[in-house]
Amino acid sequence: MEKQDIKSDNSIPALKGIDISFGLRATNNNSKLYRKQLSKFYDRYKDFRSSFNTAMSANDAELMTREAHTLKSLAGTIGAKALYSSSHELEQACLGKKAVRETLAKTLDELNIVLQSLSNLSSFSEPNNTKNSDPLISSAITSKLEELKTYLEDYDTEAVYVVEDLISSVGNVDFESSKNVKTQLVAISKALQSFDFDTALVHTCSLQSELS
Repeated sequence: MEKQDIKSDNSIPALKGIDISFGLRATNNNSKLYRKQLSKFYDRYKDFRSSFNTAMSANDAELMTREAHTLKSLAGTIGAKALYSSSHELEQACLGKKAVRETLAKTLDELNIVLQSLSNLSSFSEPNNTKNSDPLISSAITSKLEELKTYLEDYDTEAVYVVEDLISSVGNVDFESSKNVKTQLVAISKALQSFDFDTALVHTCSLQSELS
């Protein structure tokens, strides 16, 4: 499969293995959010080989399948199309319990290409030390919570990135309940780390009520 290597935004260099144009479209051309997603992807999957091998050594087919599925979903989100395809094959192999090692090797090859590209991306996010009390920003956070709720109701792993973006946004907003809001968001993030979408949804609804 042809490797994606596309430059589509002046603030983001060409990245081998990633279709930047696709990734930007997925974030409504929000390059700052897209950079953040790339950063989170790198942090989350730089140790994928180790975590997957641990699950495989334990013969935990359910965990292996979940790991492959999540990798597939997030690879698709950032525009890593070849990695998306190979991780889809890995997911199917885990479900069928055959040819797992072969498809894992292919997936790791594609993942290494993406991780190498991301490791060369010098800056994932722009520094912002200014607090913002603009009510429009607070309104945007409320809107983002509604988006998060939709992802959680669909058990969509995109919720992981939305929460991280919200935590970052709250850090730059000066409103009275910001400390408690961030505490709630961290609780949501921890729930998602265990794929506990139901608990995350409860926290989200509670937070929406608090801000309404």
